[in-house]
Amino acid sequence: MTTTRRSMLTLLGAAALAGAVLAPARAGAAPAAGNVGGRVPTGLKPGGELDRLVIDLAARDQFSGTVLLTYRGSTVLGRSYGMADKARSVPNGPRTAFALASVTKLFTAVAVAQLVERRGVAYTDPVGRFLDALLRERLLTRPFTHITLSGKVPMPPPSGATPPPTTFQCYGPIGGYVNGHATLGHGGGSPGASTSLDLYPDACWSVVVLCNYGDNAALPVVRLARRIITTT
Repeated sequence: MTTTRRSMLTLLGAAALAGAVLAPARAGAAPAAGNVGGRVPTGLKPGGELDRLVIDLAARDQFSGTVLLTYRGSTVLGRSYGMADKARSVPNGPRTAFALASVTKLFTAVAVAQLVERRGVAYTDPVGRFLDALLRERLLTRPFTHITLSGKVPMPPPSGATPPPTTFQCYGPIGGYVNGHATLGHGGGSPGASTSLDLYPDACWSVVVLCNYGDNAALPVVRLARRIITTT
């Protein structure tokens, strides 16, 4: 992992959807925190339970990346953890470029969500509405979001043929809205990297995680944030 002049905001335009500006601090420095109204759980503030968890994971070399939490459009926690380049002792920071091959899934999901808000499409629309006759015959009844948000493309192979590995499954699950929690992005990167964008519109929270390691490294962070947001 190397640093570049490209800012983290450029790499993660999806953060703009959350109404936040990503300005993570250097590893070991005080994390960014904006002025937010309303009740913010202590566990999500700088120095809180979530921040301490990621610091501990980074210290044990189990997490390397950036975490951004926003509430009502303001940054509550924005911080980079671990090293971008261990050999040269370069920490992760605002100019770190994360090799996230699946990052475009976030933009696809965000675009679909925006179209739904504008009533251009509905989550229940069949995919056949948007395809030509040949594809419509095969995908007519599949829910629109099953294709665009899940990364799963159920195209049956020719009779007797072996389907390619990516016929039914892409890098990772994307999409879903359950009890006020929308996971707009959670996919693997290239190689051993992951990104996730979790929105909690009912609670006015968003959680963004960019991780140099695989999905398992980000899961403890995502799960703890979810528990604190949904139980406080």
